[in-house]
Amino acid sequence: MKWLIIFIICSSLFAKDVIRFSPLPMESASKTLEIFKPFIEYLEKKSGKKVKLVYRATNLEIIKGLKNKEIDLAHFGPLPYVILTKEYKDIVPIAQFLEKNGKNSYTCTLFKRKDTKIDLHKIQNKKFALTHKYSTCGYVFVEDMLKKYDSSLTNNEFKYLGSHYTAIADVVTGDYDIGGVKTSIYDQFKYLDVEAIGIGEENPSLMLVANTATLSKEEIIQFQTIITSATKKDKKDWDVKINSAAKIPDIQALLQYQKRVENIEIEDEK
Repeated sequence: MKWLIIFIICSSLFAKDVIRFSPLPMESASKTLEIFKPFIEYLEKKSGKKVKLVYRATNLEIIKGLKNKEIDLAHFGPLPYVILTKEYKDIVPIAQFLEKNGKNSYTCTLFKRKDTKIDLHKIQNKKFALTHKYSTCGYVFVEDMLKKYDSSLTNNEFKYLGSHYTAIADVVTGDYDIGGVKTSIYDQFKYLDVEAIGIGEENPSLMLVANTATLSKEEIIQFQTIITSATKKDKKDWDVKINSAAKIPDIQALLQYQKRVENIEIEDEK
């Protein structure tokens, strides 16, 4: 019994030193680990704690993991954050990753092929290429844009293609009439005879959030400091997808975004 008690105490102490980190699902599990490995090693070096990558294939699975207290730190976008905070209050954004242009925000672009004529006013029976269900540039952005023209996705067909690049490609090939993607990605491919027909409002950039139900205040402050103080030299081995500067989150901008999108009901593809 004595040894059992010692074992339980030691196991609990060890578990406390393991930080469970779940990143934005960009690729397969193995590719995601490859992308984030230098980032995780940096966190371990600076914190003195073991950081374990907890892979989740979708934003919704990350949300569930945080609510079930299976994840301590998560890297995702503003829309999953808004969805999560509707039901789970033990979460706090601790760092915001800047875009390549140095801004802490981004926009989404609605586009079509140049050789097609489309009037968004009360548009019906068109095919929309969307990214992810819980991506800001997916249903939420497109529906918000269409409402300005007395239109809605409910009067059209739409599909979640899982990638901004696929959405662009499928509009170019004519499989879909209209697409919605991140503006910076649209700008990379606008030479492919596509044309912007609407640009949305500024959205908060990707962030790192902490689970206050599983991490102490001291641990949260520690990881916030580690992330926001990392230099270019520190990040030299980080993947290009995550090596941008990180700042203290703009909470006011996040609240404004939340007010804008929280009443939009995201529907399944049709």
